[in-house]
Amino acid sequence: MKTKYPPEWRTQSPWKKRFYARYMKWLERIGYFVVAVVIGAFIFAFNYRVDDVITADKVQVVAAFTPVQMEQPVLIVRALAENFDEVTKGQDLFEIVEGEAAVNQYIAWEAVEKSDQPFSLVRPDVVIVSASQAGVFVFNPEQLGKRIEVGTELAQIRDYNQLTLTAKLAGQGVANAKSGGVATVKSISVSSASGVLVRGSTDQGAVVSGRLMTSETTDKLASVLVGTPLEVRDDIALEVTGITKLDIDAELNLQPNSGGDGVQVDPASSIVLKADVLSGDHTATIQFAKLAPDVQSAVNQILAESLKQKTIKTLNGESKKIAEVRDFNTVFQVSAAPGTGKSQSLKIPGTAISRNFEAKLKIQSPPAYLINAVRHADQEGQTVTVKVELKTGDRPIATLLLKRS
Repeated sequence: MKTKYPPEWRTQSPWKKRFYARYMKWLERIGYFVVAVVIGAFIFAFNYRVDDVITADKVQVVAAFTPVQMEQPVLIVRALAENFDEVTKGQDLFEIVEGEAAVNQYIAWEAVEKSDQPFSLVRPDVVIVSASQAGVFVFNPEQLGKRIEVGTELAQIRDYNQLTLTAKLAGQGVANAKSGGVATVKSISVSSASGVLVRGSTDQGAVVSGRLMTSETTDKLASVLVGTPLEVRDDIALEVTGITKLDIDAELNLQPNSGGDGVQVDPASSIVLKADVLSGDHTATIQFAKLAPDVQSAVNQILAESLKQKTIKTLNGESKKIAEVRDFNTVFQVSAAPGTGKSQSLKIPGTAISRNFEAKLKIQSPPAYLINAVRHADQEGQTVTVKVELKTGDRPIATLLLKRS
C-alpha cells in the first residue's frame, strides 16, 4: 500500500506520537478558539466607541467679578471698606480725587501739608465711589495714596457664588470643540504658601490641607535638616540647604471642638464637578514651507530686498557686504484662526505645531467647600487649580489604538 505522506515528514519520537494521538483534537479546538477570539477582538475594536476628550491641566478657578474703574486719572485718598469685606450694593468703597487737575492739586497739597510750613493751597474735594453690586470687595492696598491712570482697576467686586475658568484645551478632537457643551472638572488642587501638604486619615474620611502647617514650622524643620549630607548616585557630595516641599501622611484622631473657626480643609482631588462652556475660540500655530509660485516669488523678492547690501562682520573680524541672495528655502510658523473656506486651490498644506480651543467655563452650582477654598486662597495669594475635560465626540477604540501605534 502506498503511503500518503513520506515517513520522514512524521515525527519519530514515541512520546510525541502518543501526545498527538491523545490531545490533537484539543489542540485543534484551542487553535480555533484563539482565532475566534482574535476575530472577535477586531470586530469589538471597530464597533466599541470611546469618548473623544480634549483636556487642560492646572486651570485656575476664579470668581466672577465686576471691575471698579474710572474714566479719569484718580488718586485714592482712603478705603472705606476693608479688603475682602462683604459689601452691599451702594455701599461706600473709596474716597478719591478725580481728574488730572484735582490729582495734581492733591499731591501738591499733601506735600506742603506734611512740611509743616504755611501754605495757601486748598485740599481738593473728594468723591465717594460706591459699590455697583453686592459681593466681596477686593483691592490692592498698595494703590492707596497713589495716582491711578485711566483704565486701571481700583478694585473688584467678586461674586464667589459664580466660579469661572479659562482653559486652553488640547487633544485629538479639538477641531470638533464648540461652545454650549458641558465639561468635567476634576483633580482640584489648592496651592500652599508653606509648601507643606498634610494628608490625614480619619474615621470621618480623608483630610487634605496645605494650610495646617505654617512657614514658621517649615523654618524649624529646615533648621534641623540644613547641613545634613546627602548621597546622590553619580553626583558630587551635596548637603541640605533648605526645604522646598514637604508631603506628610498621617493618621489623625478628630474630636469635637466647640470654640472658634478652624482651618478650612482642601477639597478632595477625587471630587468631580460639571462646568458649562460659555464661549470658546479656536487657535493654532501652523508650520508650512510650500507656497504657490506667485506667492513664493513675492516672498523671495521681499526677503532679497531686505538682505541685499546689508553689512556683516564675520567671526574673524572681516567686514563683508551681502551682494546677492538666491536659492531661498522658507519655513513659516504662523498663528491661525477659523477661516472662510476659500477655494481648495488656494490652500497651503501645513502642519499643526499647536492646536487649542480656548474656552470660558462656569462651574455648575459650585459647592460651599469649593467657594471657601477659592476665597481663602485669594486672601492668601494662593491658587485653586483643576483639570478640565471636554467631550467633543466619540470614535471606535481601534482608531485611537492605531494612532498611538
